[in-house]
Amino acid sequence: MRKIAVLAATAAVIAAAAGLWSTATFDKPKVAGHVQATEAPPVSPHTVAIGVGVAIALAIIGYLLHWISS
Repeated sequence: MRKIAVLAATAAVIAAAAGLWSTATFDKPKVAGHVQATEAPPVSPHTVAIGVGVAIALAIIGYLLHWISS
C-alpha cells in the first residue's frame, strides 16, 4: 500500500513539473499586429507540450504499475 502511494505521488510530481515546464516555455506574449487566420498553426505548441507531458506521465505510471505487479 505504501509503495503505491509513493509511486502515485511521484507520478503527480512528474505531471506537475511537465505542466509547469510547458506553461513557462510556451506561455509568452504573442506578436502584435494583424495576423490572418491562415497563418495560425492548426495546433498550438502549448497543446502539443501538454499532450507530450501527459503521454510521458502515463508511460511512467504504466511502467511503475507493471513494476509493482511483478
